Amino acid sequence: MAFGTHENSRDLGEPIQLFLFRYGPDPEHIYAYTNGETAIEMAVGDDMVEFVPAPIARGEISSSGTLDNQRLTVVFPESLLVYELFRDRSPSSVVNIIIWRGHANDPDEQFVIEWSGRVVSFNDTNYEVELSCEAVATMMGRNALRRRWQYGCAHALYSQGPGMCNANRAAATTPFVIGAVSGTSVTIDLAASEAAYGALPRYADFATPKRLYYVGGVLEYIDDAGRKALRSIIHVIDATSIRIGAPVPGMAAGAHVKLVFGCNHKTGISSLNDGGHCGPVHNNIQNFGGQPWIPLKSPIGLRNIYR
Repeated sequence: MAFGTHENSRDLGEPIQLFLFRYGPDPEHIYAYTNGETAIEMAVGDDMVEFVPAPIARGEISSSGTLDNQRLTVVFPESLLVYELFRDRSPSSVVNIIIWRGHANDPDEQFVIEWSGRVVSFNDTNYEVELSCEAVATMMGRNALRRRWQYGCAHALYSQGPGMCNANRAAATTPFVIGAVSGTSVTIDLAASEAAYGALPRYADFATPKRLYYVGGVLEYIDDAGRKALRSIIHVIDATSIRIGAPVPGMAAGAHVKLVFGCNHKTGISSLNDGGHCGPVHNNIQNFGGQPWIPLKSPIGLRNIYR
């Protein structure tokens, strides 16, 4: 076994690491580096990935044999392209990281996974980026969220699967063309949007009062490098402008985006008159996950609830 031979030898060992950052399913969602002096090409899943030389390093890997909260630090300069994921704000998607260990002089180029997990926080100072990462074992050891008896729906909007939201995201999505961007304020160019996509049947929902359906929704933008940016829509300013949670680097006038409806996690049933979105906006009342008929008076107490 070539790796074992070099690993156990006093003279043959020339250890290097491979670092792979992945924040999406496609090949363009991968950043790959090695702390060796030459590029290395290796199969990762169904793709051939080139790990380019870079000044990147990790901290010490420690393990106590339990699923406790062991963190690993990865450090690299701001000049690496992967810094684009963290430069302005937290990434839109989870950034997973895998580290392989091998030897530069191994003729078989055999590398074994040394550590895997995800990035949980980052800090950039003095032109250097420091990532704090947690191991996949730590994530597996956490307790899952518990369902509660509550009025509002507890489902994550557009989550798919048995017992989940299952609202139709495509039906709640409308493409637009940006007219102007100023910080977190985004203005829609209606004429350009209709020229690009034809009639916009759901644009009427952007007018008062239905425009409020977008509050809590999402703006989707894909830049020239194929990176997807997701920003929460926190306010509808007027009939053509919205405010998002944070600026989107590179997004400017003429950019194509998608706006997705939000949800206030209420029923919208006429008998309840709760102003909900589940039924009227998403036509999804059969998957509502709340309990809107919870009694207003506690059955536990001095009051006799049977008379």
